[in-house]
Amino acid sequence: MSEAPILQEIWETYQDQGLEVIAFGADWYPDGNYTCEDWASAFNVDYPILDFETGYPNWYQEDIPYIIFMPEMGWGLPYNIIFDHEMNVVWGAAADFTGDVMDEALEALEGALDYMNESGVNDDEDEDGISGECDPCPTSHLYVTGNLDFSEEFLIDGLDYGFYPSIDVLDILLLSDLVESGDEISECIVEANDFTGDGFVNPIDIMALAAYVLDGN
Repeated sequence: MSEAPILQEIWETYQDQGLEVIAFGADWYPDGNYTCEDWASAFNVDYPILDFETGYPNWYQEDIPYIIFMPEMGWGLPYNIIFDHEMNVVWGAAADFTGDVMDEALEALEGALDYMNESGVNDDEDEDGISGECDPCPTSHLYVTGNLDFSEEFLIDGLDYGFYPSIDVLDILLLSDLVESGDEISECIVEANDFTGDGFVNPIDIMALAAYVLDGN
């Protein structure tokens, strides 16, 4: 039972670095006196827990997915495994998080997080809560109508200053090329291309964007 609050502490410590925790359990100890909800409440756990009932004392030997079974670990509870972001098992143990086991787990965890962050997977440039390679629109903070190249420029207006989306002649050329090519438009940038907002990207958008830029906007 001491495992649950320790795992909660580990998750709280490393979640900002990209750690995700998923627990699973059944026939809640001792002798089924807990439900999954009781367990989470008793140990102040708020990471997700998969709940299922088997009625078998060694359910984990029968039902645990093969992908997370490591024969060298043996069987036992608690059963902890660490995956990296590529779903490779980097560490596992059928033992409590104490002593050398804890040291080994944290070393493996920190190594996996470092590898993920060095790979750029955890970057969240647009701060939309979706990181790196998982984000289909990684620069959505620049997705404004007319800014086809998602460029930005530094502007100063009195006491206000900062980087803002830049709409210029290059965007007109890009839109012209897109319309002429007939290529399919990505959903995450359709708003930037459809300058008139009519749901279509066509020569009318080119003329409207050109008028906008030439008018000094």
